Amino acid sequence: MKTTRRLVGALLAAIPATALAATVQIINISADWFNAVPGPGITISHSGSTATVRWGVGDPNPADQSGYNFTPNPAGISANVPPPGGPFDLGTFEHLNFPIFAPFLQSVDLMVTADVLINGNPVGTLNLVFDFTHDETTNDLNPCPYGGANGQGININGCADKVTVTSGGGPTDFSGGGGKFTLTTVGFSQNGGATVMSNFLTIENQNNVADLFISITGSLQSEIPEPGSLVLIAIALLGVVGVMRRRLQR
Repeated sequence: MKTTRRLVGALLAAIPATALAATVQIINISADWFNAVPGPGITISHSGSTATVRWGVGDPNPADQSGYNFTPNPAGISANVPPPGGPFDLGTFEHLNFPIFAPFLQSVDLMVTADVLINGNPVGTLNLVFDFTHDETTNDLNPCPYGGANGQGININGCADKVTVTSGGGPTDFSGGGGKFTLTTVGFSQNGGATVMSNFLTIENQNNVADLFISITGSLQSEIPEPGSLVLIAIALLGVVGVMRRRLQR
């Protein structure tokens, strides 16, 4: 009997645990612009939940300033992990690109924050900081500094501006409910996360949009054996019982 117990214990110890899915939620997403350069003539504010930056004197209408907007995803994110989830949309960046006179934005930082829940339980706060640098081009150059000839392609309305984004944060780990999860910044994309950009050109006289994406990996760990393992255990136990019966009958 001791031998039987030892064999059963060894079989149970060898069973792989099942990775159970957990619901990971990213909620209460908010955003703030800060650290604008140069400071004078640059206005940072909010319009509802949208964080805004405005600069320049519009030409011909002085009120038509250029600017950045970031609007958090109001619905937040809810993902069952595993399998790995994403890309998920944290919010929308816009560059309002209009003809302006100085002052011109050179750089500004964006902080995106959100609460993280695992199976409804708060486990921490996500903090992402992005550094934006801006090249406000002269509209009537030909060829333009970026994108080739003036009057065609990306420069159809005058020379496109260049926006460069650098992420200062790496993957962020969260634990809760017996599992570990990693939230990774995918980056800014103009085609649903398929192509991530560190810089992009923006067309003059229109709003230019890119969305910010993240991905989520991880799982909970269960003590429940996988179905296939249960079948193997049953076969092995039947074999052990058969051997012990034959020994007792001798």
